[in-house]
Amino acid sequence: MPSVPKYELNADMIRDITQETVQETFGIEVDGYCCNSEMLVDVLIKAASENSSVEASCKDLLDVADSNTIRERLNEQFDVGDLWVLPHFMLTT
Repeated sequence: MPSVPKYELNADMIRDITQETVQETFGIEVDGYCCNSEMLVDVLIKAASENSSVEASCKDLLDVADSNTIRERLNEQFDVGDLWVLPHFMLTT
């Protein structure tokens, strides 16, 4: 019987680490009655990792606000004029 490594990463652990890193790095803070920071980041992670849209991610995920609500909250979090700076910011952090 092969030995099981003591510390083994799984999908939930990777999601949690990514969730925390994205929220801290970008300062995402949403606390509404139908949308919160965790939900917003989950949609972003799914869209980025699957090279899909916010709308497609919202349709696939359970218990997520509709895509229009998610886009509204994203627009509140990020200034569109500053988005070009994000790739450089990510490389320097």
